[in-house]
Amino acid sequence: MTLVRQKLLRVEIRFDCVAAGEVRLEYAATAAEARHFAAAMIRRGYRVLVDWQVRRGLAPLPCRSLWQYG
Repeated sequence: MTLVRQKLLRVEIRFDCVAAGEVRLEYAATAAEARHFAAAMIRRGYRVLVDWQVRRGLAPLPCRSLWQYG
C-alpha cells in the first residue's frame, strides 16, 4: 500500500458572537476538503479564509470525511 501525502491548507472560519465578539477557528485541510467546506460555509453566510499558513499542531478539519467528495 502506498501512502500519498497531500499538501495541507489552513482554513479559518470567523463567527460573530454577541457575547464574545468575533470568534476565529482554524483547521488544517486538504485542498478538496477546504474547497467544499468553504463553499458550504460561505453559502450559509460565514466568513472563511483558506491559505497556506499551516502551522505545526493545527487540528484537522472536524468531520473531514464530509468534505472529501469529488
